[in-house]
Amino acid sequence: MKKLIFLLTLLFSLFSCSTDLESDTPHYKFSKSDYKYIPTVYDEVGKIFTFKNQLNEEVNLEVLDYNFTKETGGGIGSSEPFHYYQLLTIELKVIDNITSNSNCNHKSIKISNWGGDYLATRFSFNNAPDPCTNGSSVEKWEFPYRFNEMRISNVSYDKVVILFEGSGIYFHPDYSVNKVYFDFKEGIIGFDDLENNKWRIVN
Repeated sequence: MKKLIFLLTLLFSLFSCSTDLESDTPHYKFSKSDYKYIPTVYDEVGKIFTFKNQLNEEVNLEVLDYNFTKETGGGIGSSEPFHYYQLLTIELKVIDNITSNSNCNHKSIKISNWGGDYLATRFSFNNAPDPCTNGSSVEKWEFPYRFNEMRISNVSYDKVVILFEGSGIYFHPDYSVNKVYFDFKEGIIGFDDLENNKWRIVN
């Protein structure tokens, strides 16, 4: 009986220590002000965003994932992390004329808060169609962002950056692009392809 009480006491002590260590480690979460730069338009999985060009051709992006996770920052091997931080992962996919489920047609946006005003947004688009042999193009933007303004139809966007400018990255089975227009609140609002077509969001 004494051995049982001792083991229970030891287990409780270990659990308490691990809980205290975690509670003492900073955990950076998105603040209310951070959400001015987070595209919550993607929070509905399955939602489709439509883009059209001057020829009335259409491209559609579907939301595959909008997921918050708790990640560790710093620390090596089994050592304690320097901090925890909140990560938002957004996955989009082109759904036009696609016969493959390949990740080549996916667009990834990852947003993290590393404490204070340190907000970082990472974009990852594939360089080529199936079989994805050429890796991904990645751009990382850190707060404070350098915004542009843009007007589409009767809607104004004031948190716009231009991604992958001049890169000719793969975007769609039929189109490679040299500019992607991203608004930090409204998400991808347009892109220009290598054939001088200008695609803009219509919904």
